[in-house]
Amino acid sequence: MLVIAGSPAVSYYSDQKLYFVRASDTEGGIWGTPSPMALDGNVVTDVGQYNSLALIGGSPAIAYFDGTNFDLKYIRADSGDGTSWLSPNVIVDGTGGVNVGQDCSLAEVNSRPVISYYDAVAISPALAYNTDVNGAGLWTYYAFSAPTAGYAGTAVVSLNNRPAVAYWDGTSSDLRFTAAIDDAWTSWSAPIDAVPDDPGIIGMYPSLQIIGGVPAIAYFRNNICGLGYVTATDNTGMAWNPQQLADLDYPPNCVGMYPSLCVIAGNPAMSYFDDTTKDLKFAIFY
Repeated sequence: MLVIAGSPAVSYYSDQKLYFVRASDTEGGIWGTPSPMALDGNVVTDVGQYNSLALIGGSPAIAYFDGTNFDLKYIRADSGDGTSWLSPNVIVDGTGGVNVGQDCSLAEVNSRPVISYYDAVAISPALAYNTDVNGAGLWTYYAFSAPTAGYAGTAVVSLNNRPAVAYWDGTSSDLRFTAAIDDAWTSWSAPIDAVPDDPGIIGMYPSLQIIGGVPAIAYFRNNICGLGYVTATDNTGMAWNPQQLADLDYPPNCVGMYPSLCVIAGNPAMSYFDDTTKDLKFAIFY
């Protein structure tokens, strides 16, 4: 969800199709009838999973997974309110039925579209970026780590005008963080365990934001079925504070899946899923 041209807008996946819909008022009280986006001449029959909506160059753009061709794709509106859209770009081509582009996250970094995603060819979280806001130019790729046994989410943000990524490492079962350390984005920090004080299985479904000038991550604490929150000690993200338990309903509830972190009135806030009560929840830190 984003504010697009002054009104709330969402992208989502339903009935194997990608949707974008924007409210016609500033408070989200009036919405039109959603219709699926016209992608690839409607030849693609399953498209839009793992979609991520962002403002790129002042217009809405979406990164998403093409479940028919197993590709990572990107599409940007040619209007600031998202009423008309350009043709999608294939960013990474899945070959031999290999899924490339699941768990993608889109952000604008130094005026460029940047996407983090899971690359099942390299068996690694990866990143792609383009100097053209429409995605028409060449995409540059970078894989973050040695092959991992699994994945559950990636998240990318702009940190000091460079991309920074959080992801779950399925081999070590750790929440990891890495960032570009040069302006050309060719050198990256070694992926660091963002929660070194917890040796358990931790860090699925990360949501990464810059809060108070430092990286912050909300995530699912798999080992205890709780919601976690952690912040870096400075704006480099190379060291992290002790984690916090963000939902006091644990235990007995199993909470914290699929968190979405943002800043509200200067304070960290998040929505997330309570798997025990099957409720959508909201928490804010003061």
